[in-house]
Amino acid sequence: MRNPPEHMGRRTAVLAVLVLAAGLLVVVPATAQTNERRATEEHCVAVAVDQAADGELVVSEPQCFATKAEAADAVAALTTAAPSDSANAGSPGLQVPLSTMTLGIHYDGTGGTGSSISITGSGCTGGYWNASAYWTNRISSTWNGCYQVKHYDFAGKVGSSYSTYTVGQIDSLSWFSNDTGSVSYHS
Repeated sequence: MRNPPEHMGRRTAVLAVLVLAAGLLVVVPATAQTNERRATEEHCVAVAVDQAADGELVVSEPQCFATKAEAADAVAALTTAAPSDSANAGSPGLQVPLSTMTLGIHYDGTGGTGSSISITGSGCTGGYWNASAYWTNRISSTWNGCYQVKHYDFAGKVGSSYSTYTVGQIDSLSWFSNDTGSVSYHS
């Protein structure tokens, strides 16, 4: 019986190492990305401080917190403050003028999971928020503070849309997940 040439054994060993390494490259980054997402989850609050003539909500720079509870506390302080208390309400850096309710909470995971941004405003009158660069094409589910929350492909309420309904309900965006550029809020 003939033995295979010596280089065949090395070639097989090198091939086995490469296949194993390729498998690790596929598994390790996915695991690292999941752990990184969990480690950096944040919950932000943006406050409508004005509204443009076309209905666009002018929002404050989002203030972000490590937990949903901290973000909810900040929203509660904002939405219960009297207008005369606006300078002292809520967390430092948050402005109050048009904030009397949470219009919607948008999540980057389905079913109300992952990082979130709460948009607060004065009412469900059709005003809209242009998602920041950070949130554009990232929203996967929404908690409705208004009866109808309408998600659009692009800024300025342009393109296809997908609506979620019912105050107090969290809905995943189904086929529209990670495809939102702006959001409008309706009673």
